[in-house]
Amino acid sequence: MANADGDGYLSYMYRIIATLQDSQERRVIVKCQPLGGQREEFVKSLDAFAKETHMLSETLPTMHRLLEQAKPGIYPPFTAKCLHHGKEPIPFIVMEDLRESGFTLATRQLGLDLAHCSLAMKTLARMHASSLALYDKMRRRSSFAHLHFFKEGVPSIMVKAEGNSRPGPPSWLDKDFIQRVLRSQDGDPTITVTSYEVSMANADGDGYLSYMYRIIATLQDSQERRVIVKCQPLGGQREELIESLDAFAKETQMLSETLPRMHRLLDQAKPGVYPPFTAKCLHHGKEPIPFIVMEDLRESGFTLATRQLGLDLAHCSLAMKTLARMHASSLALYDKNPEAVKCFRCPVREDSREMVAPFYENAVRSLTNEVVKWPGFEEYVPKLNKLVDTIFDRVVHCYIRKEDELNVLCHGDAWCNNMMFKYSNDTLEDMRFVDLQVSFFSSPALDLHYFLYSSASEEVRINHIDSLLEDYHTSFTETLGILDCSKYAISLEQLRKIFKDYSFCGFIVSTSVMPIAILEPENNFDVEEALAENGDSSGRNAKMYENKLYVNAMKRLLPIFEKDGLLD
Repeated sequence: MANADGDGYLSYMYRIIATLQDSQERRVIVKCQPLGGQREEFVKSLDAFAKETHMLSETLPTMHRLLEQAKPGIYPPFTAKCLHHGKEPIPFIVMEDLRESGFTLATRQLGLDLAHCSLAMKTLARMHASSLALYDKMRRRSSFAHLHFFKEGVPSIMVKAEGNSRPGPPSWLDKDFIQRVLRSQDGDPTITVTSYEVSMANADGDGYLSYMYRIIATLQDSQERRVIVKCQPLGGQREELIESLDAFAKETQMLSETLPRMHRLLDQAKPGVYPPFTAKCLHHGKEPIPFIVMEDLRESGFTLATRQLGLDLAHCSLAMKTLARMHASSLALYDKNPEAVKCFRCPVREDSREMVAPFYENAVRSLTNEVVKWPGFEEYVPKLNKLVDTIFDRVVHCYIRKEDELNVLCHGDAWCNNMMFKYSNDTLEDMRFVDLQVSFFSSPALDLHYFLYSSASEEVRINHIDSLLEDYHTSFTETLGILDCSKYAISLEQLRKIFKDYSFCGFIVSTSVMPIAILEPENNFDVEEALAENGDSSGRNAKMYENKLYVNAMKRLLPIFEKDGLLD
């Protein structure tokens, strides 16, 4: 035992002395949560062990790093180094043995003298001040560990992603986790993972609402298994945005329940004819943080298109047909159970103004700052400046569900980076959707404008929008017929009218999403800057609006938007 009898009321502590093969001696402390009786009840009521794990493994090291960055080598850590932690077979923490570095406990019964008290007060002051530095970086989020635990009772990982830097794989993404997932998926308790590799699955700057990791696991029979693990980022404005959109919970429901139900309806009507809409969800959970495990589409030959160039006609046609099939299938599910799709509310609402409005306002500001430089476009500047004050109200009006119109389950973020394509001998063969974190039940025109103005090449937008609407209409009508839901069918002329009525969505997407879509690979989109109230429209994201491809596109589109009355 590492603590005296009567000490350590909320845990048991063990001192381990291990002798290695080279006769080297290693010492660590293992701290375990008591199980059984009132002590366990008390520990759980305080969320004490989870809190300490979080403090030792995440929060205090982050605070010390802030000090170290400011004054390298000056300030010692606040506590012992956390070496490892886990929940199986019981919650535990492994940490360095401070006694090996000469630390010892004072005699508590006598009380501390002035020198000890002074050092303790100064160290507490340094810890408190460092927590404020961390709080300041988290931007408006009450992210002190003790506040977060006592307010919500759930630990959060407090890692601030500066700009688009991303943390490495979380510590819980280990062999035990991977093994449990594969055993659950295969229903085989004998699966053993002998080794594994973890790497980021999305490029830096992509995947703004999640972190994705590619797992390559080798099993006991040398078989190799690959999966994708998607995690919710915690901390800062990114977490605030995710929570305001209910993004991760929404995607979990879409991947694990809604889309599989929609595909089953198609498969029952035409067995084996239609591919799934997205990757198969293998597992999902909320502990230690929200995560989804899904198949690795890359293993089946799917890949991302090059977003900077925009999609050609063949890719756009396949995407429009697949969106149509998804929309029509959602109506078949709606016909059987309306709440199964109506529960997906649009994330752009009046109650999301504080969090979401800056994104659209900053986008229009940045565009205006660029348009000012274009000779012959002076007339658009005052109109764009005026739009900043009303843009969010118009976005809400555009996106809000109109109950007397045709509504479908929209992807919500249907741009080329959320689509993976498969080829056979250089011929486009199939596609899957990914990232369904902002799906909602509203007009199909919203998905169509979003896709065409974010992802189609300029040549396609100039010459082929009407033919792509025909492709969509044909697929939509055929799918409704197969699902015995032709009562929801509309004519091609009605589709064109709906598309025209929602033209302002095209302006919204062209100002906010298109510049991200065609951003050069060496530049990254700064989420924090985009969400900052009265953000710096000349900051890092301003470079997106200087992109020659974007400038050329908007020089063509602004006169069209003006002619259609969208800038008034």
